[in-house]
Amino acid sequence: MLFIRNFHRKIVHTYNAENKFSGELVYVRDLLVIKDSYKYNKKGQLEEEILGEEKEASERAICKHLYTVDGQPIENITTNGNGIPKAKEIFTYKDKRLVGIDFYRSGEVTSRASYQYGDDGQLVGCVFQMVPEGWIWDSKFTYDEKGHLKEEYLIINDNKNNGYFNKFAPDGRMLEHLTLSLNYLCKYEYTDDKQGNWVKMITYEQGVPVLYVERKIEYF
Repeated sequence: MLFIRNFHRKIVHTYNAENKFSGELVYVRDLLVIKDSYKYNKKGQLEEEILGEEKEASERAICKHLYTVDGQPIENITTNGNGIPKAKEIFTYKDKRLVGIDFYRSGEVTSRASYQYGDDGQLVGCVFQMVPEGWIWDSKFTYDEKGHLKEEYLIINDNKNNGYFNKFAPDGRMLEHLTLSLNYLCKYEYTDDKQGNWVKMITYEQGVPVLYVERKIEYF
């Protein structure tokens, strides 16, 4: 079990017998405001998510995950607590690599994502398109010599002055976030505990510290 305290907010993470993440409880001033739970199949794959378990059935979201015989996600179906369909995701593969996802709401495609890979199998590009609006987010990824994500360059609607440029640490944390249209740079500075989890973070905007976050993690 993991407790994270942040101001008047407390987050409790629970784990099952296989040490898989099985639930999250969020309290604000000791009042439960969010309760989510996660269930797994015999292969250890996420099978069902119940989001907003503290709410009325009509306001909950229940997401069921379906897999191929090879264990790859093939479809996610989301309903409310009464079984009324809300959303669906369908995955497409080529040579066992994910190359596309179609997102549905109310039975209609609302957006699509496509993925490109380099010769070494690493993801090098992702295009996300809204339907029917036609908005396009085009991301390119680069990696360091050890294969860790290093940079993401995202442009919107093929406009090189509209998008973001992000830099990451080897463990995946974001270090810099540049808004291209404004030439506005945010930097993130972390302090870790002995387990390697960050307990302090300072956000700088244009070199000026604007946000300080400190979290307490209790390990059991």
